[in-house]
Amino acid sequence: MANALYNKAKTGLMNEEIKMLVDVVGVYLVTASYALALTTDDYLDDVPSQHIVARGTLANVAVASTGVVDADDSLLTLVTGSIVTKIILAIDTGNIATSPLLAALDTATGLPLTPNGGNVTIQWDSGASKIFAL
Repeated sequence: MANALYNKAKTGLMNEEIKMLVDVVGVYLVTASYALALTTDDYLDDVPSQHIVARGTLANVAVASTGVVDADDSLLTLVTGSIVTKIILAIDTGNIATSPLLAALDTATGLPLTPNGGNVTIQWDSGASKIFAL
């Protein structure tokens, strides 16, 4: 797999149901056991909780006129659990059944990651695509 947007996210962004600059964007470290389904998974409850190793949020989200999404690097603290192979982004509504999945990233620097109980800093790409591009 390569980094990709979920189908629900594409529709939500185009219909302005997802507002990247207003909504809380959750960052989730996920194990290889989560069977990614970009076309059918739509909400965070489609990612089994036992496959989520750690969670955080994006801070200072910015969207360029070119459709590129960026944010500050993310710090997740005291990360323990299984080997992480993906980073999932989702809008955090406070309810996993209504939190739309946005993107699945598996080619980020540092993946796979073996948690050791320490902090994990996700340094978002500084290249042209940043976190993701539409």
